[in-house]
Amino acid sequence: MLIDSHCHLHDPQFFNTEEAETCIKRAHKAGVEKIVCIGTDPQDSLVARDFAMAYDGVYWTYGIHPEEALRFESTFSSAGLEFSSTSYTGTPAEPSLRDEPVGSVRNIRVENSNHFMLQKKQVSVRLRHRAPLIPATFDGKTLYFEKEIKRPASGQSAVLYDGEICLGGGIIA
Repeated sequence: MLIDSHCHLHDPQFFNTEEAETCIKRAHKAGVEKIVCIGTDPQDSLVARDFAMAYDGVYWTYGIHPEEALRFESTFSSAGLEFSSTSYTGTPAEPSLRDEPVGSVRNIRVENSNHFMLQKKQVSVRLRHRAPLIPATFDGKTLYFEKEIKRPASGQSAVLYDGEICLGGGIIA
């Protein structure tokens, strides 16, 4: 049995209803019997729940992004969802999940970058699949944003663009 254990088909930022239904049909045709839609915060988790209830073979789980982990219990309680410490699937000793800075930032460090730039350059950055491009300056190791952005989680990708041309990317430290 094949299971897609992490998708966001319910999120209109990534898929409209027709696209999501097409993905579900293609997945089932390819042998994927179960699809799990992951919520990213309490409200999104409820959207994932409602979406999953409308389709056979689609399930949901409530979730939270690592940058919200410090507010995990109170955030879910305020949305009326039960919190259980046994729900945590990460490694409790992993400091990058527990001690991750929360809030907004003006710059982020990028590791293991591969890019086609030899000097500091104005770029556009995509931090999440299909998310809007964000203007920034990249010096080969650090992205400097013109405005504060919501802090992305360590380990996510930062993809750099010059217009429509992908210049490369790296992993957020």
